[in-house]
Amino acid sequence: MTNVNLEHVHREVVMIKQDVELIKNILSEEGKLTEEAKKKLVEHFEGDYYKLRVGDYRALVDVDFEKSIILVQVLDHRNRIYKGR
Repeated sequence: MTNVNLEHVHREVVMIKQDVELIKNILSEEGKLTEEAKKKLVEHFEGDYYKLRVGDYRALVDVDFEKSIILVQVLDHRNRIYKGR
């Protein structure tokens, strides 16, 4: 493997870890939205999407509260997430 391939694999692993952390912060063990997550989502409605904070990262999401479905539209570092929006 070359360094380029290893860097790509590392980025993929980091992204997967970010996804897992996001899920752990918004879903209960039963797979339902936690009450805390619902509260945070409603507080951070930005017009076309909801905003979730996970450490230094931000997720812009669509939410179906009845079905407890969250569709992550964008997940990125807080310094980059809003550029171009």
